[in-house]
Amino acid sequence: MAEEIDFNKLSITDEVVYDSSLAESRPLLILYGTETGNAYDYALLLAATCSRLHFKVRILSMDDYFLTSLNKLTTEKCIIFITSTLGQGDLPNNCLRFWKFMRRRSLASNLLASTYFTTFGLGDSSYPHYNYAVKKLHIRLTQLGCQEFSPRAEGDEQSPDGVDAMFVEWEKTVRKNLLNLFPLPPGIKAISEQILLPPRNPIKLLENEIIPTVGKSDITLSRSDKTMPVLTGRVLLNNRITDKSHFQDVRNLRFELVDEGSDSVKAPAYSPGDTIALYPSNTDMDVDALIQHQGWADLADTRVAIEGDITGAPGGLVTTLTVRSLIKYHLDIMSIPRRSFFSQIWHFASDERERERLQEFSTLEGLEDLYDYANRPRRSILEVITEFSSLRIPLEFLFSLIPFLRPRLYSIASPEHTDSTTPVSLELVIAIVKYKTIIRRIRRGITTNWISTLANNDLIPFTIHKTTLPVPKDHSVPLVMVAPGTGIAPMRSLILTRHQEDKLHPTEKGSLTLFFGCRFKDKDYLFSDEWPRVHGLTVLESFSRDPILRTENELPSHTKYVQDSMYRYRDILVQKLVHENGVFYICGSAGKMPREVRITLIESIKEVLDWDDEKVGVWLKDMEKKNRYLQEVW
Repeated sequence: MAEEIDFNKLSITDEVVYDSSLAESRPLLILYGTETGNAYDYALLLAATCSRLHFKVRILSMDDYFLTSLNKLTTEKCIIFITSTLGQGDLPNNCLRFWKFMRRRSLASNLLASTYFTTFGLGDSSYPHYNYAVKKLHIRLTQLGCQEFSPRAEGDEQSPDGVDAMFVEWEKTVRKNLLNLFPLPPGIKAISEQILLPPRNPIKLLENEIIPTVGKSDITLSRSDKTMPVLTGRVLLNNRITDKSHFQDVRNLRFELVDEGSDSVKAPAYSPGDTIALYPSNTDMDVDALIQHQGWADLADTRVAIEGDITGAPGGLVTTLTVRSLIKYHLDIMSIPRRSFFSQIWHFASDERERERLQEFSTLEGLEDLYDYANRPRRSILEVITEFSSLRIPLEFLFSLIPFLRPRLYSIASPEHTDSTTPVSLELVIAIVKYKTIIRRIRRGITTNWISTLANNDLIPFTIHKTTLPVPKDHSVPLVMVAPGTGIAPMRSLILTRHQEDKLHPTEKGSLTLFFGCRFKDKDYLFSDEWPRVHGLTVLESFSRDPILRTENELPSHTKYVQDSMYRYRDILVQKLVHENGVFYICGSAGKMPREVRITLIESIKEVLDWDDEKVGVWLKDMEKKNRYLQEVW
């Protein structure tokens, strides 16, 4: 390895600019895996840092690399992996082809002996399988001879500083170790933060190609990605299923697949736990606000081309691509801006005070100020741009500056469908997001605001994403489910699937126990009318805002939270999970709920069976190993 360099002493000057010829000799590959886009955002941050060290950086999802460049894998000099973890410890869906290849037993133990690597994981310690994906990937890379040049790091959403703090420290170490491994040539210095790097994917106007797209809702249905084609659905039902007096509007959205080119309607196969990705769009009002502020009105309907390799655009780009349709369907102008946004945007402010303020938000020292300005009040990118009046973004930077508008994932709530030749409707349970920020501005979720406007027969773009929510094939195995609020969606799919199967296997019926919680019995008790019709289902309810009354035997009329109900019926828990070897599912909001449910389960078993901590711990690990303790939270 080259002589160690103290990165903090590396001299930097404003005269150094990006030299593409030098970068050609310093290739660096960043591969990411993501469901929500967070890992991709961190990949962009790291790419900018490495570009300033004169590396030629390529960013690809693992599956994009598998499809386009796998034959180059053994020739890569250095690869940095950034990935999140799905609920059961799996890699994200845009990694599965690559991971399947990497797991081949036939691969030689020295396959990647000439390649250096490091990894970073995005996780949530409220999950039992915390950062399993990056751990599995890291181990496998080592088994194939890959050489670790910088230690792995794991970010935790539950830590006080979130993932950012760990990423910043890891990035510093990666920079230092990269320069130790690949020193800069004599006389060459790193590129200053004061220098604006070239756009990752420049936008080129195709003059004389004017295509008005205002109000054309069918544009989003035609996209370019052939690896995961975006399907078209026809809305059959969009009902509110909470009481009108309740603050939370929850929708039961039902739709069917439209088979293009014919009137026949079919549906792809799916199972409990699978998700639907819906592809939203920005409102015409917000799109027009950005266009008018930036002075793009005369260019808005001009067709554009995006240069370079495009990665990270879920579903591909709409086929009718203009300045307006690019902003409407692909740029997340209503998202909260990240540090990577400010690291570029400050260059485009002509007012000196605005430039300084925007630049502060891009520094490590300005992280706290950035949080107070953007995260706490949940300011959007559109608001930032319009609040800094001197900002004028060159059109060629637009695609590289604003993050992709990503599809939102929702668990399927309808029963399993395995026959793709027969028609069926798909159902989702979606809480409409609307709230007031600390600066007293109304915020609406971009996807749920769009969903709230859908009417019967409207066409919507969607894809189905397979997950790995194990369901026992033995129908006699008891299922115990904890699912407060909209966490009921995948559990409803599981319950109705088991109900269908029980009709075919009447002698193998296993018990179903559902711990459901909401605020009010009469306002947001979702699907309460369905449960009495499901044979073998016991629903144990919790209502956090209803007054608790005393019954004749002095027991409270109900519990407040699902963990209270679990403790109240701890004998049932122990019977179903310990004595009958049942499967335990937790679905719903991340944070306190999954942790408290786990603690309650542990304490219940300790009390009923008089087990000590060690014995319960061994039992719980065995549950997780055998896929009998399953968690899906968001």
